[in-house]
Amino acid sequence: MKKTFILLLALFLMSCSNNDDESSSDNNPKPDLVYAIGDKGPGGGVVFYLDGKGGGLEAGTTLGVAKWEDSPNYTFTNIIGLGTEIGTGKTNTALIVSAIGSGKYAAKLCDDYIQGGFDDWFLPSKMELKAMYELLHDVGCGGCISPLNNIWSSSQGSTKGSAWNIDFMTDRDTTPYNNWMFELNKNADLYVNPVRKF
Repeated sequence: MKKTFILLLALFLMSCSNNDDESSSDNNPKPDLVYAIGDKGPGGGVVFYLDGKGGGLEAGTTLGVAKWEDSPNYTFTNIIGLGTEIGTGKTNTALIVSAIGSGKYAAKLCDDYIQGGFDDWFLPSKMELKAMYELLHDVGCGGCISPLNNIWSSSQGSTKGSAWNIDFMTDRDTTPYNNWMFELNKNADLYVNPVRKF
């Protein structure tokens, strides 16, 4: 009888403890942070794209200039499977780093980058970079991303020797499309701006 009482008492106390945990975590959840375009993101970057599901993309600190691929003899690597759309930059970066290997080129700089305790930064795809450009020109966040100049994307161009970039100093409203978002030789030294998904 004494053992039964102790067992019942122990079960009762355990159930009370579990109920307390449930009420503090399930019934009173912590509210999720809601971000807006131009806000400081979880990694300390600038939020420039929202996916409508509570996530998005943030731009980190500009890492200076680098080549897309450093090829002194202009024997560039044709990297199969690189996308241009939003959501392809992370995979693009992994494919580029896997194909080219070590070095100080744009995708590798982003892949190695750490900011705000996060190490999942990547070189944005063409359309992710376009969303960043739109932050500056549509929302008027001119001081958010600096310097404002040509920035590499992780999207390869129409030949294995070219890749897409955007000239952030050009006003798209007064300039033809192909004069602010265009392909350049991968050996060009352009700015590198890492982004991350949250």
